[in-house]
Amino acid sequence: NRGQTPPLYYYRTNNGLEVDLIIEEKLGRIKPCEIKLTKTPRPGMAQSMDRLRNLNKKKNFTISDGTVICLASGSLALTRNAKACPLKNFLEAL
Repeated sequence: NRGQTPPLYYYRTNNGLEVDLIIEEKLGRIKPCEIKLTKTPRPGMAQSMDRLRNLNKKKNFTISDGTVICLASGSLALTRNAKACPLKNFLEAL
């Protein structure tokens, strides 16, 4: 422990927008993630990450493609800006 705070956040607005995990990447980019206990991810599971992207119309920060972390057997595209990824693969990529 170096006394450093990990760049991990939870995001919720008073309008009900909620993103399970925000990872602050290098150069001020953020990576939104949803965590779902499912083997069959659906595009609707990326909806909150799309809503977050729409809130950022003034480009106050750069948003990387989102990830739905789940129990699927492999990675797959869900929307134009989000993919589903097995937990094991997600952790290996960190």
